[in-house]
Amino acid sequence: MSAAEPAETTHLRAPLNKHEGAAVIDITKRRGKGRGRQASGGWKMDVTPPPTGQAAPEGRDRHAALVMVANDLEKSFNRINRTLTDDETAAVYTHTLGLFELALRGAEAQGIIDGDQLEELGVLIGGMKEAPRLV
Repeated sequence: MSAAEPAETTHLRAPLNKHEGAAVIDITKRRGKGRGRQASGGWKMDVTPPPTGQAAPEGRDRHAALVMVANDLEKSFNRINRTLTDDETAAVYTHTLGLFELALRGAEAQGIIDGDQLEELGVLIGGMKEAPRLV
């Protein structure tokens, strides 16, 4: 067969969403009230952090913690030849965190996370948003 001739692929074709010879995996059999499932049909994740016996840092300790996080984030960006000191990179980074906040609010509205979890995650993201000015 020359390169100009179409390849014979009829043996690869299977009707989609048919049980015999399906080209996709039928996942409907795996959806049930198994371990980790909520009655509402969504996944219930245990996102409760383990107890550490330590309160969240405040004042100077909080600033030091934020600088540590900012430095770790900067190292991550450096690995892809970027830096949070670049205005464009910082803007995209901050915008992405804003989109993540929107997703979290949607998750709360859908009952995936509760208000307390949303608040805790919001504090985390707020700290992450400070990274560009701390590096």
